[in-house]
Amino acid sequence: MRSPEGGPRLAELQRRFFALVVAADGVTPALRRAALSEGDLDALVVGDQRRDAVGRLEIYAGMYFHRLLDVLGADYPKLAAVIGQSAFTRLVRDFLDACPSQHPSLRHLGARLPAFVERHLLSDERPWLADLASLEWARVTVFDAPDAPTRTLEGVRGLAPEAFPELPLPLIPAHQIVVVGSRVEEVWRRIEAGQAPGAPSTGRGRLIVWRQDFIVYHRVVDVAEVPALELAAAGATFGALCESLAPGRQPEDAARLAWETVSRWLLAGLVTA
Repeated sequence: MRSPEGGPRLAELQRRFFALVVAADGVTPALRRAALSEGDLDALVVGDQRRDAVGRLEIYAGMYFHRLLDVLGADYPKLAAVIGQSAFTRLVRDFLDACPSQHPSLRHLGARLPAFVERHLLSDERPWLADLASLEWARVTVFDAPDAPTRTLEGVRGLAPEAFPELPLPLIPAHQIVVVGSRVEEVWRRIEAGQAPGAPSTGRGRLIVWRQDFIVYHRVVDVAEVPALELAAAGATFGALCESLAPGRQPEDAARLAWETVSRWLLAGLVTA
């Protein structure tokens, strides 16, 4: 770019260049929004016989958009599979127009996509798409979460009986609970099996997403498990978990249910040491 005599200063040239390149709908519409003509652009960008000023900027704009499209496609592969690549490309254009990238790292680009999908026209007929996007973003977030040492089932079994009531149950940092209004794990499972995704069953529920080593897992949280997870998040001990399950049950039944729940967490690597 060049600044003609009396033209914009470097900072203004950079601002205009950035605005034109990152516009989701292309350079020409962005020129109109900025009240600039192609003649104005010719005074700032040198064209030649192969490409005029707009054509040159379109190269940068196309590279920028497709890089962001690739990033979001990697973060939301199941959403792209359900709606198709053409619709996903249009969704990404709409998303970037409403929620442009604001962080130096592309790792955070897709953080606002689930909420955007919930308001998008695509969700008029398929409101569960936002649930699917929320699950995918939780998996991205969990993959990047900090590591932590975990307790093992064998190690806990080796504890003295009197140590169990005070056994802490903190969950690993690499986990999230996702509240959904549909059984989107059904859609996930069908896509993984190479089947048509179809539509999920309705029904509000929770999914737990966690990472073990370099693999991310998710599963449905049983209704009876929800209060146990809430207690663990609040720093409860095994004894407190037993007490929470005691109403309406014999003490041995409450202890058995608590142990079954905690054993499941231990086997999954969900409890940090």
